[in-house]
Amino acid sequence: NMETKELNKNMSDISIMPLAFNTNMETKELNKNMNDISIMPLAFNANMDVKELKENIEQGIISFYKVTALSGNKQNIVASMPLKVITPEELTFETIFQTAITIMESKNFYIYASPEENKKQLKKYFKEIEETFGNKIKVESTKIEITDELLNDEEFKELTLNEKLEYLVRTKRLDDPVRYNGTMLQNLLELFDSFKEGKFENLNIFTLRNSKKFLLKVYANIFFTGTLYQNSGIIAKNNKIFARYVHAVNIYKEYLKVLKKSYEELEILKGSKFSKKYIYELMKQYSKLLEESLNGDAYEDFSWKMRNSIIHNQVEFKEGYVRFYTTGKTIKINRFNKKHQKWEIKEFNNNRTIWEMTCSMQELIELLDELYKEKGIEIKVNIHKYTMRKDYLRNFN
Repeated sequence: NMETKELNKNMSDISIMPLAFNTNMETKELNKNMNDISIMPLAFNANMDVKELKENIEQGIISFYKVTALSGNKQNIVASMPLKVITPEELTFETIFQTAITIMESKNFYIYASPEENKKQLKKYFKEIEETFGNKIKVESTKIEITDELLNDEEFKELTLNEKLEYLVRTKRLDDPVRYNGTMLQNLLELFDSFKEGKFENLNIFTLRNSKKFLLKVYANIFFTGTLYQNSGIIAKNNKIFARYVHAVNIYKEYLKVLKKSYEELEILKGSKFSKKYIYELMKQYSKLLEESLNGDAYEDFSWKMRNSIIHNQVEFKEGYVRFYTTGKTIKINRFNKKHQKWEIKEFNNNRTIWEMTCSMQELIELLDELYKEKGIEIKVNIHKYTMRKDYLRNFN
């Protein structure tokens, strides 16, 4: 609404680069690869049905974009910013993410017939956001689609448009293994909070359908990280739970070969006694593991193997089955650099599968129920009865 249409030499005005400050930030952190997803609707009709929503997403009229921190060094990011409008102490990932949203919402967009054209205009503003933070962040479109299952899901249809979009974003966040546990926990805490307040919001209850696998991991985690129950392997075998060594023998031999070479160097070249003792202890540990794998009893130290699988998030769910597995871990070894005539610390790891256990989700529930009972704690997993019940959204109250 400018009062003048004039353009003269030395005319000037002042504008503001929007930098968002969220006073309700849940975290003050900023780490490399932190990311989150937001929605960019070029047009918005709150009354559109699921089919129209699917068409709008495919056409690029409703898009989703991801903001990722490429660095966790706050000083470097602020130093790279063309406008120094924030201090390193004030900079958080939430600030970056909310600023990206603010910039995107301040722009004018056109709706094109071509999905490619709709996405192309977004990229121009993605670049602007990246430059705002000295190209230390990445902003990019992320693919989210409505599956045929959701298209025909009566409960999904009952959600408002905002709830549908939020559900799609929440589900997409679960693709990130680093954020999976935190995202699931946040969703469930919101659900529990709404229960305490006497509110039964459809979105939170609908999200419950994604929580069965997570809660099953929590159920297993509480037992196996809380106790190294000696008889768990026997009970698993009696329950016909399938466990086996995969590449264990070859992997442990490889670790021992690397460790032996390091130990010999330390001995011949009079290296650090502390390092020598450390390598020697690792050799003893891997020799024991090799011996166990050669004996072929995959149920020995079952609780320990399950614990390692869970704490390293090496758990996979597929078509009603669950797989727990372990891989080689990273070890640090001493090696002598002949060229520079000094000792160096090298890392070695082999990420092939050492051990695995597979069973159906129901078999795992039954195994855990029995293990808890053996420890004198009778507890049952009932969460699945809600997510498997027809019309559970309408009947939840």
